[in-house]
Amino acid sequence: MPKFIPSVKRLTEERNQVKVQDIAPQVSDRDRLKIGLSLAKEKRLDEALDEFKAVLENNSSSIPAHMGAGTVYLRQKRYDEAMNHFQSAVKLDPLMSKAALKVGRIYFIKGELDKAAEEFQNALNLDPKSTQAYIAMGQVFMKQKDYEAAIKQISKALRLNPQLAKARLLVAQIYKAQGKIPEAIATLNSVLTIDPKLFLPYLLIGRLHLIQKEYGLAKEAFQKIINNELPTPGANLAKLLGFAEALTGVNELEEAVQILRNLPEVDAIAAKKHQLFGDVYYKQGLFRQATEEYQAAKLLASQEENAIDETDDFDILLEQDDTQWEDLASTYRALGKSLLSDPSNPQTPQRRISSL
Repeated sequence: MPKFIPSVKRLTEERNQVKVQDIAPQVSDRDRLKIGLSLAKEKRLDEALDEFKAVLENNSSSIPAHMGAGTVYLRQKRYDEAMNHFQSAVKLDPLMSKAALKVGRIYFIKGELDKAAEEFQNALNLDPKSTQAYIAMGQVFMKQKDYEAAIKQISKALRLNPQLAKARLLVAQIYKAQGKIPEAIATLNSVLTIDPKLFLPYLLIGRLHLIQKEYGLAKEAFQKIINNELPTPGANLAKLLGFAEALTGVNELEEAVQILRNLPEVDAIAAKKHQLFGDVYYKQGLFRQATEEYQAAKLLASQEENAIDETDDFDILLEQDDTQWEDLASTYRALGKSLLSDPSNPQTPQRRISSL
């Protein structure tokens, strides 16, 4: 009778195969950070935050995750939560200048300028070639209306990198605040030389020409962007109002009226809209209608709390140029050389990433 030998090896292999199939693939911290960055760039901030939090649950010492979560909270204007993460990054790596910059940024937003300046100076002490820190110091001096000191700091950034559009925008804003309109326009044109794809400088140039009553030049600037969508509803309204004012200035009244009539009924632009209607009627010799429009404009202007102001456009532009995610991207580039601790790979040594 033949001897029966059970196939133990085959049964074991089958059981192991079932076990492997039943186990979901693990996502490493490194991959979660990359996913979080991609989601953040797509403005899917809540999903990005979930990825950064998942990394921190696994490794509370992950500097990139703290920086990522802090940057998301900063975008969401949740400043206290952002501050907690940035300060955690500072504690984990006191020599990381970009974490100090983020802490200073929040102090700046909150109006705590002395604390902001202290953090920005700390960032410069750690990295004397930090263009972001020089720009940030310049913004502090701008808030304090110390324009000469502001230009001095921003000029240091431009010496390190003449291609910095953000630095030039700040210089243009300073010139405008000082009443140096031609200098502001020239500086904005230099921004367009660096990046011709930007739209908002044309809006600012057009509005500055309006201040100078250079209506033909203003019209040319607005025409370059009239069919382009700008980053915010306020900027788009400012573009249309500015174009209508320029057209009125060069006596193209029918087109100006058409634009004004197509504008939405928005409180923030109501006074300006009536003023421009008044200008059109005045040029047409319809003085009674012009007077009625001017009276309405005066009444509404006294009631408006959120009227569009050209200084807002500079802030919009600076926000568009902001490099909130650049710091995170630099960290992930560094991952190729300095990997995060990965529990799924016990042979990977834990290293602290300080390239943020």
